[in-house]
Amino acid sequence: MQLQQCPKSLGVEYGDHVILRLPNIPEFVICHLAVQRIGALSVPIFPWYRAREIAYVANDCETKVFVTLSGLIRDVQEIQSELRTVRHFMVVDNEKDRVDENIYCSAA
Repeated sequence: MQLQQCPKSLGVEYGDHVILRLPNIPEFVICHLAVQRIGALSVPIFPWYRAREIAYVANDCETKVFVTLSGLIRDVQEIQSELRTVRHFMVVDNEKDRVDENIYCSAA
């Protein structure tokens, strides 16, 4: 599946919030534009946020989808049960600086 099609396929609709916990990589821009195209709101958070901060932001904005890099997933897995409104996690694989849109979409 193409990265830009994934948010819509996960049920993201107009006005929904999608967290983007990604560093400054091309996939960030692709995800941000895909979310904006639907009419949803992207909520960028710093990659160095820790579990407590991630949970606060995710619950405060009632995000439905959480997008992160495969190398940053550990903090999110620690608090997965605390994320009340997150339905799906989208993990972007950017290993070895590939720009080939390999992603894995999974239900929360």
